[in-house]
Amino acid sequence: MYKVYIEEIKREIDKARFVSLQADETTDVSCRSQFVIILRYLKGYQPVERFIAFIDVQDRTAMGLTNVLKEELNCFGLKEKLIAQAYDGAAVMSGSRNGVQSLMKEVYPNAHYVHCYAHQLNLVLKKVCSSNKRVRTFFSTLSGFGVFFTSSPKRNDLLREITFKQIPRVCETRWNFRSKIVTCIKENKTKIGECFDKIINDEGWDDTSVWQSVGNSNTITIKEAFEKFELSINFVRNSITDNVSGSILNDCDEMHENRMKRNTSIELLIEDAKDACDKVINEISDRFRSIEIFKSFSILDPKNFKFNRQQFPRNHIKNILTNFPMLSEVKLMSELTVLYENAVFSDIGTINALSQFMHENNLIETFSEVSKLIEIVLVTPVSTADAERCFSTLKRIKTLLRNSTGQDRLNALAVLSIHKDYLQDIDQFNQKVIEMFSLMKQRRAEYLYK
Repeated sequence: MYKVYIEEIKREIDKARFVSLQADETTDVSCRSQFVIILRYLKGYQPVERFIAFIDVQDRTAMGLTNVLKEELNCFGLKEKLIAQAYDGAAVMSGSRNGVQSLMKEVYPNAHYVHCYAHQLNLVLKKVCSSNKRVRTFFSTLSGFGVFFTSSPKRNDLLREITFKQIPRVCETRWNFRSKIVTCIKENKTKIGECFDKIINDEGWDDTSVWQSVGNSNTITIKEAFEKFELSINFVRNSITDNVSGSILNDCDEMHENRMKRNTSIELLIEDAKDACDKVINEISDRFRSIEIFKSFSILDPKNFKFNRQQFPRNHIKNILTNFPMLSEVKLMSELTVLYENAVFSDIGTINALSQFMHENNLIETFSEVSKLIEIVLVTPVSTADAERCFSTLKRIKTLLRNSTGQDRLNALAVLSIHKDYLQDIDQFNQKVIEMFSLMKQRRAEYLYK
């Protein structure tokens, strides 16, 4: 079934003009590194993402992963078709000199790297929070609350009894970073303090729970950490100007109650906020390098046609032609001019709807370069979310009770789970499977009859 599926994918890719690649890596239950490969292309006028394989990689260096990708993609003939490659932003994948994306461009020159946009903001915030000592201490302290309660069923029961909630444990791969735990503790800090008091004062609790509760209680009752964080964010909202320091001083008077000197507190707040802003700016400029390409794709957004009619987007077109030299400049500009001048196209809502309209009205050949650009836009991925979904399937297939599954069987089961609807739509799928099975080797029984 898996081989029939791959053959069908090859036939669809042969008909597609452009293809993009998504790849990501995780560790399965048997502590093996599983590298997932997904291809995105247009089928008709709709973009589709197809799972290709899980690969047990031994060499996880940039060169090793690149060799794996080249070997797996070789059978699909993507030399000129591969226009984009999307990864999660790990250094080994995204490195501009020796990363996988740069090594892949040596073989696939049109494969522009797209940093997964679902990961980017999370990674920016994570970098900011790990660069400043006081901010890092703040989030580390918050993590300790979740570990304290979830590591003991008895403590967790007490927490649920008093707060009717649970404190989430920190997960580094969650895309909302640590906002959930900040919100949870801030909204329930009084009740969480009651939990600590009950553990400290009631008999029957072990020594570890008591002394950890004492430390956590001292932390939860001091509002400085939360207030500092809020004040820092307020500084960001107000462009970090020293003009607001007077009002902050008044807030600090009420907040600290002579715990620390006012001037030192304000200086630290301003320093932390400015440092965080600098880190955010640096990280965003580094991680959002591909944003210019996506800005240029706006020339095909029907909502912009009226504006583009008045001011032709020459800079965006120039950027697109630089990144995708397979497009003809003269034809593209003339076709876009006709597109902008015709009011019928302006009433279409999205680029996807524009693609559908052109297919239904047989305008593909008339607007040949525009249709190419539409396919490039729809094929270019903005995230590796589909790879994450494949990892969820991996966890369901390869479990503690079934952890010795081989790679061939794992890929076959993954296809049956991920693309079961697609397999049912393949013409004469059962017959093709029987024929391939019968021809794999010489058998005693005849499976095919003439």
